[in-house]
Amino acid sequence: MKQTLLIIPKEWFTTWILWSWLLVAAGWLVWHARLLGWGRAIREQGPILAIIAAIIGWVLPALSVPQVNPADPLGDLLPGGLAIRGYGFFLMLAIVSAMGLVVLRCRRLGQNPEPIITVCFVVIVSGLIGARLLYVIQKWPEFTGKHWLSTLLAIIDMSKGGLVVYGSLIGAIVGALLYLRKAKLPILATLDILAPAMAWGLAIGRIGCLMNGCCYGGLCGDDFPLGIEFPAGSPPYYEQYVDGSLLGIETKETTNPKFPREVIQVHPGSLGERFGLKAGDLIRIPHLLEPDRLRFILEANLSIPIPVVIETKERGDIFREIPASQFPQRSLKIHPTQIYATISAAIIFGLLWFFYPLRTFDGQVLALMLITYAVCRYLEEAIRVDEKGLMGTSLSISQWISIVGLGAGSVLWVAGQRWNSRKTS
Repeated sequence: MKQTLLIIPKEWFTTWILWSWLLVAAGWLVWHARLLGWGRAIREQGPILAIIAAIIGWVLPALSVPQVNPADPLGDLLPGGLAIRGYGFFLMLAIVSAMGLVVLRCRRLGQNPEPIITVCFVVIVSGLIGARLLYVIQKWPEFTGKHWLSTLLAIIDMSKGGLVVYGSLIGAIVGALLYLRKAKLPILATLDILAPAMAWGLAIGRIGCLMNGCCYGGLCGDDFPLGIEFPAGSPPYYEQYVDGSLLGIETKETTNPKFPREVIQVHPGSLGERFGLKAGDLIRIPHLLEPDRLRFILEANLSIPIPVVIETKERGDIFREIPASQFPQRSLKIHPTQIYATISAAIIFGLLWFFYPLRTFDGQVLALMLITYAVCRYLEEAIRVDEKGLMGTSLSISQWISIVGLGAGSVLWVAGQRWNSRKTS
């Protein structure tokens, strides 16, 4: 996991990056003025060049993230810069490589790729909107209770992830359907071209999930060869802290909203035993320090006491300050569901790519993608622990969507075969 690949200092954007762009923009404008004349060059090229300059000079610096002060890790944060996230990097890589596959397929078919490229941009935008909307729907309580402006900003802030893969798939398909119908392009035939690229995009995008630490699996045991550990401050680390695993206790969920965990076992010599916890205690463990602070303290091996608060139903608050050295620097081993998802999506891509020349009706490749991805995703969700059951069942929202997707793909496959047999008979 590496959420942040690098941080570009905030002051760079208002100094040499901005001035470099202004020089490039001036040269671009002069070159177009020689071809089109100054008036037309300014009208056609000036606005976009000015917008990019405004983004560099004002927008990007405003998106800078603060950094932990090495001299005082628990104190005020220092001015930082623009964070280049691993999640966003692999998302862009997924988009670019997927579009390249679409262009390659069109050229092999002897088709002009330009109309399909336009569809790709529609798919990208609608896919991102769908991915964010499904995430917001799933996590809506985290967005409520704020001023409408802060809620809106929180909804559109995707700097640390917050996208649901199924939402992107649904949004991409819906956006493509609407555009293809309006543009009067063959819908199913075009979606057959896009389907393998979508699967490839899912495969690369899941690497971004691994970098971000989201979409993680459950505990797998120290002797499991494929198990991975995540650093302090990561989502799996916090999850294991809140459910007591990192404190050396085993808990189960309760129906009590104030005390959501019940202790079922306390391991000897653990922090939980030092707190005086015992089986049967109903507890709530609030989060630790902010992820960046906690990660900095543990990775730097600083002798700073970390405040820990556990609320118990019977004895009230238990407050301790535990030396950082007593906390594990990494999470317990969990299933690398992000890697499982990357491998399964890559296999689906290969299947769709080589099946395409063998298809017998339009929409068959799309149907195959819906069926295979639904099955794989349903099984992956059985290993993941970051999504809760829905509608009073143990099935997550993604598993319910998988059931619908499996049905839709099966109907499309059967209907296409019947339609094809009628045409050939």
